[in-house]
Amino acid sequence: MKKLIAATLLFSASFSAFATQETFTTMQPVFCSAVCSQTTTDNLFSLVFANTTPLSGPTPSGFLVATDHVDIYPADPNKLLSLGVLSVNINASTTFNGAFYIGSFDVYTSTDPASNNWTYVTTRSMRLGNRPIYTMFNGRPYPVINNVKAVRLVGTNGTTMFTVGMINASVQ
Repeated sequence: MKKLIAATLLFSASFSAFATQETFTTMQPVFCSAVCSQTTTDNLFSLVFANTTPLSGPTPSGFLVATDHVDIYPADPNKLLSLGVLSVNINASTTFNGAFYIGSFDVYTSTDPASNNWTYVTTRSMRLGNRPIYTMFNGRPYPVINNVKAVRLVGTNGTTMFTVGMINASVQ
């Protein structure tokens, strides 16, 4: 009986931790005041960003961020977010290195976004026109993002516009 209970608990824990691949190409209507928020059509994730509509929003290749940062939350505020893979394409930058334009984005996490305390996780960069940056968050040597309230992506190194193409995340 103890083995059955343990197996049931393991199954239910692993079932709730299954990751969802989200492409951010279709979303519910945008709600704006000082900031804007949009929820995915499957009602799993919400994106919060500065009021730059109609510039920021879903596109056929992902969610276009035409501001300095975007926050990714579980749509249910009582849930936590774990991130596995992230795809970002830097679309515009003011930084030219003599051969091509380059840009970067920083990844931050928060266990309490209301306090505006964000923890730096990593920086990724690319030159414009390259394939999207795929960042993994599974440890060794990549950082791990588990059980946070939100993830913030911040354009740096001249980045003025980027597209969040895909995340592989779980909400628990």
